[in-house]
Amino acid sequence: EVGPPRGCVPNPCLNGGTCTEDGARLACLCLPGYGGSSCERRESRGANTMPTLHGSPGDRSVGIWGIFWGGCSRAGLRGADPVLSPPPLAPHRGSALKRCSPGWESFQGACYKHFSTRRSWEDAETQCRHYGGHLATILTPEEQDFINGTWDQYREYQWIGLNDRTIEGDFQWSDGSPLLYENWHPGQPDSYFLSGENCVVIVWHDGGQWSDVPCNYHLSYTCKMGLVQCGPPPAVSNAHAFGKAKPRYEVGSTARYQCRRGFAPRRSPVIRCREDGTWEQPQLSCRPGERGGGGYDPLPLHRTPRPSSSKATRTRGLRGP
Repeated sequence: EVGPPRGCVPNPCLNGGTCTEDGARLACLCLPGYGGSSCERRESRGANTMPTLHGSPGDRSVGIWGIFWGGCSRAGLRGADPVLSPPPLAPHRGSALKRCSPGWESFQGACYKHFSTRRSWEDAETQCRHYGGHLATILTPEEQDFINGTWDQYREYQWIGLNDRTIEGDFQWSDGSPLLYENWHPGQPDSYFLSGENCVVIVWHDGGQWSDVPCNYHLSYTCKMGLVQCGPPPAVSNAHAFGKAKPRYEVGSTARYQCRRGFAPRRSPVIRCREDGTWEQPQLSCRPGERGGGGYDPLPLHRTPRPSSSKATRTRGLRGP
């Protein structure tokens, strides 16, 4: 973990603010409800207060600034994080997991894991997908309390899967879940920064209310995945599945096959991960032919035969010379 900059010890930011440093210049990132150069001022309810960066953070053209617990770091200057390995899959063919993998917490049929490593929203979502999940969705008040309370000891901002990166103002969960519950901080979302605030964080302060912030901030995050998942797609003779194989696939995921060169496809090349954690039986058949591909041949076109030459001659004869 990255410790606080030396100029930020002791922390000059009040009321839980986060101190950032660039050379001799300090700045405070204030929690919701506070403002001022040191987060000393209580803002009126409903005013834009999240996030508020006070002071001079320095030249940002060198790199992207990320928020850390107690400090900041420019993207690209930190050591690369090790590649995360997914938890073991059992059994191999894919089925409902009996329990969450070690290190994951179970709640209402899903598994959750908090990561203190700070990442951008996109990188955090990528890591969650590496595990077979997504950044956490929050669909009920109970799930909100679970996520905010289970890891309350971290007392920090953390990413969730909500974002409006596709259409401004149209917030969607990264796993495609419907938006059934909201817990916005008063005045949020507000797209305060000109560069855009398309990703959503929750903060332990004020019951874990939500705020939209720039997606290039570096924050901790929580991943969520279902207990029911599929394993790798089944093998098909003379074919391979598109894309890089994953150890786990979410319910509803699809896999598409492509016949090897020299084999022609018959029937649909697509299968789906079913709700019981098993794949649909592949229908694709790859037969020796001139081409390989990832689709199935359409029905042959039925053409009306041309009239014979004798019939054509008789027709012309009826019309006269």
